Amino acid sequence: MFKKILWPTDLSENSRAALPQILSLTRNYQAEVHILYVMETLASESSWYKEFGRSRIQEIQAREKENLEKQLDELRTTALAECPTCVTHVGAGDPPHEIIEYAEKENMELIVMATQGHRGYFLFGSVTERVLKHSPIPVIAIPTPKKK
Repeated sequence: MFKKILWPTDLSENSRAALPQILSLTRNYQAEVHILYVMETLASESSWYKEFGRSRIQEIQAREKENLEKQLDELRTTALAECPTCVTHVGAGDPPHEIIEYAEKENMELIVMATQGHRGYFLFGSVTERVLKHSPIPVIAIPTPKKK
């Protein structure tokens, strides 16, 4: 039985491939679902840093985080409305590292994610592959629909 499930998403159509499994687990176990979006940090990009000052980068990231929080909240109230408890969180950093760190910190019992997100070019996206390889908790990787 799983009581705490983590769904890392990049808000792409591909990442939504995990939704049916998450909804099924929620129905069967009355599981608490955590939706996690990980922003990549702009400050680590030297080309951005040279063009903008640190305060400008922080301003851009704050606006991006606010926008993402709204999108996650909308997802929570629509696609996951039947979940007994649904928590949203926006993190920043290296996505696989942040996903695993969040899962450990919040005592998640399962990670459910699509095999590739919006940047996926191969059968397994690099984020999913790295989470599968390094996660200390079970991970279910849901295949994404093939493009026509």
